[in-house]
Amino acid sequence: MSVHLVADIQINLGYASLGKIDPNEGNILKEGHPYNIAAIAQAAIPAILCGFSDYVTKDEGARMVLQGVATADLLQIIFGDQKKELIRRVADYSKTDYFDTEKEMQHIASEAEKIILKHFSDPADFESLREFFAGQRHEILSYLPGCLHVGDMLPHDSLDDDTHKMEGPVSSFMHGVEKYFDE
Repeated sequence: MSVHLVADIQINLGYASLGKIDPNEGNILKEGHPYNIAAIAQAAIPAILCGFSDYVTKDEGARMVLQGVATADLLQIIFGDQKKELIRRVADYSKTDYFDTEKEMQHIASEAEKIILKHFSDPADFESLREFFAGQRHEILSYLPGCLHVGDMLPHDSLDDDTHKMEGPVSSFMHGVEKYFDE
């Protein structure tokens, strides 16, 4: 079963296709950028997945995700005190209301959890979950608008480093080397 979290969430929730963020152009929204649910999805999906990825690095976080957190506030669990700030940043990025943004982000977080639970049947397989997110990292970061500064919130400054988003033969080789050394 091949899982691509970003695309699976986008498709399952019926969002328009997300655009990869070109690190050479920065994070400025292009003219005609839709400021609505599509813009929330563009910012929120990769930001939330970065939060999940960071959260599962700790055993307690991996345990909670693999057992399913029967709660309406996954964002609070994953981002803690940074939840409101993240929602504000996504709302600012998408030029949408805070309340609507929060509601949509909760929906995205719940869908991410469903996909993860469907993919992992062993609630004690923390290492496979971590490896799964490590394998998804480049894909997630290629959609993450750097202007959200999610790395500051988690804190993982490397998330906001545009070199992680670059693509091409040399960059692909370097991302492969990076995965090798992460093991």
